[in-house]
Amino acid sequence: MRVEEDELIRIRADVAKNGRRYGGDDLDGATMDADYALSEGGFTDPHVNRTGLIERMVVYTCRPNWPSPRHEEVVERLEETWISRGAFGHEAHTISHDADSIALDFVTWWDGGAFYTGRIEVMLALGGL
Repeated sequence: MRVEEDELIRIRADVAKNGRRYGGDDLDGATMDADYALSEGGFTDPHVNRTGLIERMVVYTCRPNWPSPRHEEVVERLEETWISRGAFGHEAHTISHDADSIALDFVTWWDGGAFYTGRIEVMLALGGL
């Protein structure tokens, strides 16, 4: 579900306080799933950077893989791809954008408390990757 930035910060803090941070093979599997989801959703194979930070454990950077992407279309496809194919059982995210990129910051978690956080950056201009 899309939320405001301050709400995402609160949710992420609650999830981190009460949950178990994904790492190792679990995080590897989650990043492969998100990589596959983005590719299937019409985005280029993302560059993946693991940060080690609790508020943004992974950053994916990709591009739309279709001609003449419009901001609204990229946002719609990115949210749909993330929610239906990349997120765990529960998730919260924000969307931000400027002229050259669109970003989806997220926290996603299972009922048992395992979670991970990250950001998906979709570059619209040619120089961003």
